[in-house]
Amino acid sequence: MKINKWIVVFWLAVMSGTVLAGTEKQPTELTLKSINYFIKDNPIDPNLYFVKGELLFEKGRFKKAEQAYQQVLDLYPAFHEAHFELAKTQLKQKKYYSSLLNIDHYLELFPTDISAMIIKSEVLLNMGNFEDVIKITGKVLELDNYNGKAYLIKGEAEFELGNDDEARTNWQRAYDLGEIESGLHLRYLLEPVW
Repeated sequence: MKINKWIVVFWLAVMSGTVLAGTEKQPTELTLKSINYFIKDNPIDPNLYFVKGELLFEKGRFKKAEQAYQQVLDLYPAFHEAHFELAKTQLKQKKYYSSLLNIDHYLELFPTDISAMIIKSEVLLNMGNFEDVIKITGKVLELDNYNGKAYLIKGEAEFELGNDDEARTNWQRAYDLGEIESGLHLRYLLEPVW
């Protein structure tokens, strides 16, 4: 009987204190060591590199995560989720052009993926393409009118274009949805308009 490696990875993750998706705990080195062990045993399995990339991303080791996701795509270019994760990782490293290429590839296949649209709007915001940001966040809000992140990003783009009233309106909506808790956006909302 052959042992399913994913069952072992899951077991090691649970036993080492790694709590899976939706929690705040960081993966432990034991889990990364386990993945590396499995990669040595099966170096052509893109799923193992993908899991390694996720673990490294969660630890804030973005350069190594980027390498893991790139390895996934080198082994299996049609692994579309790797393009999505690679774009997120490159955004964290301020590699905006590369991030844009990867998220565009992903959005060609999944054009209404809200998370991907948000990443693209963040990339474009950082690149100074404010009009495109407003278009994309507008599409997001058509799909999900309660997306606080979209209102926040749209407000930033409007602000950069000098549209203070629109920026305030969007930031107010982001605040109402719990996206803004402190910082400059909140201060700007609370300042009186003369």
